[in-house]
Amino acid sequence: MKKHIIFDFDGTLANTLDTGVDIYNRIAHEYGCKQLQKERSKVLQSKKPHDLMVELEVTFLKLPFLLLRLRHELFMEIKNVKPFNGIVESLEHLKEAGFILGVVTSNSRKNVEHFFDEHKILDLFSTIYTSKHLFGKDKVIARYMKKYGIEKESAIYVGDETRDIEAAKKMGIPVVAVGWGFQSKELLEIYKPDVIIDNPSELQKAVLSL
Repeated sequence: MKKHIIFDFDGTLANTLDTGVDIYNRIAHEYGCKQLQKERSKVLQSKKPHDLMVELEVTFLKLPFLLLRLRHELFMEIKNVKPFNGIVESLEHLKEAGFILGVVTSNSRKNVEHFFDEHKILDLFSTIYTSKHLFGKDKVIARYMKKYGIEKESAIYVGDETRDIEAAKKMGIPVVAVGWGFQSKELLEIYKPDVIIDNPSELQKAVLSL
């Protein structure tokens, strides 16, 4: 049985979409970027990150500074961010079943720990690994697995974006895509994850099937 489950954070465990859009719209003009209108937030779910960057005029030069600011502002509003309905119970069941849970994210460690502490789930996770890089997530996962001595044969990845699926496939580990996050189920299906689920209650069954 595969023992290590590696989770993405934003859009998989934490429902940061609305808060993130609010923060982005508040600061976008400072970086010469276009705002994302509320009624068009569904655009996030139908576009790959690079395509969305082009639409919002977020260049690769602007991106590191924008992400740093977003992380800082999110920390100030982390109390407004909630776990997805049912995800805490699913994590508890996985932990009880003997799985080792970890997180790999481009968000800051401070934000993740604050969120986990706020919702009393910090003790469910053995590891939290953060990277400032939005792209090249397969390399980030590789460094994480090397650091903690995790073999590919024992790992499963869980994420909500096409780049999560692509990264897991490059690493040669199975991936569960979740349909409640940043990108639509229809878009995720195009990238052929091993399993795709609609509700956190399906997570344990999905993991056990791999």
